[in-house]
Formats: sequence, structure tokens, C-alpha cells
Amino acid sequence: ISALHAVIEPYMRIWFDYVEKPLTAREEHAAVIAALRSGDAGQAEQVMQEHILGTAPMLAEFVTPSR
Repeated sequence: ISALHAVIEPYMRIWFDYVEKPLTAREEHAAVIAALRSGDAGQAEQVMQEHILGTAPMLAEFVTPSR
């Protein structure tokens, strides 16, 4: 997770400044934190994967040069 964050963090900062973010972002982050705190590794992995797979396409579209 740290390596992924290090790679995408600069783009995320730009994205947060220029893209209207869905209200669910805060809810998704809360779900990730709750899953991690629960100690259920399988659930935490699933929630994190869902969050990344849902966010990555939007971020990729934003950083694509054709914009």
C-alpha cells in the first residue's frame, strides 16, 4: 500500500484540487479504516481492493494526456 501511495500521491493531490469528487470517497475511506481496525485481513483486503479498483479508472482518466 505504501508503494502504491507513493506512486499515485502526486496525481491524487492534483485530482483532488480539480475534480468534483463523489461524496462516497469519505465513506469508502471510513470503510477501509473500519476493516483494518476489525483485524479481519480478508475483509480489509476486499474493501481495499474495491476502493482501489473503483478509484483507479477515474484517476487514470484524469491523468490521460487526451484531457
